[in-house]
Order: sequence, then C-alpha cells, then structure tokens
Amino acid sequence: MALTVIDTKKKMIHSGLIGLTCVAISYPPTSGNAQSAPFNVADRTEILEVRAFGIQLYECRADTDGKTVWALREPVATLIDQGKTVGRHYAGPTWQFNDAGTVSGKLLTTQPGATAADVPLLKLAVVSRPSEGPLKDVAFILRLDTRGGALKGLCRDAGALQAEPYDARYVFLR
Repeated sequence: MALTVIDTKKKMIHSGLIGLTCVAISYPPTSGNAQSAPFNVADRTEILEVRAFGIQLYECRADTDGKTVWALREPVATLIDQGKTVGRHYAGPTWQFNDAGTVSGKLLTTQPGATAADVPLLKLAVVSRPSEGPLKDVAFILRLDTRGGALKGLCRDAGALQAEPYDARYVFLR
C-alpha cells in the first residue's frame, strides 16, 4: 500500500469508519489543510496526513510524594490513509509506515484538546526519519483533532493498566 503524499496544490480528502474492539469511532471528512492555528507552522509544507485510531495506555504509578497517579505509558494505534491501514503508532513516540519507513519525534509544545476527555494537541520535532522516500524531509509532526484518550480519576493499585480509546489526525510537515 502506498501512502498518499499531500500535494500542496491539491489536498486529499479523508473520511472513514473503523471499529476499535467493540467501539466504533467515526470522523467527518477533513481536508488536507492542517488546522494548525495553535502552532506556528505557517512556513512549513504539509507532506502527509493520516488518521490514528487506537488507545492511550496508562499505568498507575507512585509520584514523588508516594501517591498513585495515572501516567501515560504509550499510545497503541493504527494509522489510516484513505480507508487503508498504512502503519502503526506506538511508544517513542514513533510512527511506523508499511512502505515509507519509521519516524520518531520529541515533544515541543502542547495545546488543550477540545474537551477535558480529549488528549492534548501536540507539536513534535522529528528526531529520526527515513533517508529515502516521502518522509525523508519531514521536520515536524502535529497531532490535531483529538477525540478521547484522556484518563482522569484515582488509581489505587500501582502497576494497574487502563486503556482509553482515542483518535487523532497526524500531519507531517517539512
């Protein structure tokens, strides 16, 4: 499966429906325009946009005061482009594509999601990328249009795990 690289003159339209375990999540069509208002990326060119469907996995850990709190352990998500699975997203944070290599990033800044139930929007700097292919020049990754994934509440047992379903749009910029 080939990735659909965004042509800046003609943006791709994405829509779809996918089931996660027993929960179906749908999203409306979105244009390739990165709604990047919370992040200063006007001088960047969008080269790829994918949708992620999966979970944010949390672990109950003791904080510095010895109180137990939920801490993000890792994302586990499928990457979708035009209704087709094109890769996966996991700890690192890392995006591994079926035919375009692997990209890893580090957090630069965050903005709140639309609701308290949504994980934050992110701007990440790319720290590793393929040396060839459509992602060879990627410099930044945005996580936008997040839905779900935030975990609130008490955790009592250190080591306990809790998965929260989420979906998001990831935009790769050069």
